[in-house]
Amino acid sequence: MAAHAPQRPDFVAVLKDAGIAAVIAFALALPLIGFRTVDDPAGLGIETRFDWVAIGVGAVFIGRILLSYWGVLRRSRPGLGAALAARAGALAGPYVGWMMLGAIGFAFVLPFLPFSSRYLIDVATTVLTYMSCSAGA
Repeated sequence: MAAHAPQRPDFVAVLKDAGIAAVIAFALALPLIGFRTVDDPAGLGIETRFDWVAIGVGAVFIGRILLSYWGVLRRSRPGLGAALAARAGALAGPYVGWMMLGAIGFAFVLPFLPFSSRYLIDVATTVLTYMSCSAGA
């Protein structure tokens, strides 16, 4: 019995799936990323960041297409994901301690950097919180 090579996904179906993911990303990113409140001498103002929304939606669209074809690659070569994870673990293994020390050092220095803002520190705190919660799971 011959093994079947996985079929490539239909390109139109992949584009439709990526388009739907991009529309959902747009609907979520527009109010969350597209508008930002800023202090204005006349009061509270709104700053638009539609370029950030466009970059995020584009990344979701392209990423969804790549994920569709990555699934085909994984089905065509069983064990590829485990092999890549083992190789990445072997490469990073000796440096994990140094990376953790670097991350902790960056967390301590971040508030004093010239580009730092309250918003950036809040986002970094949220990211660290989620990372610590996911590491324990």
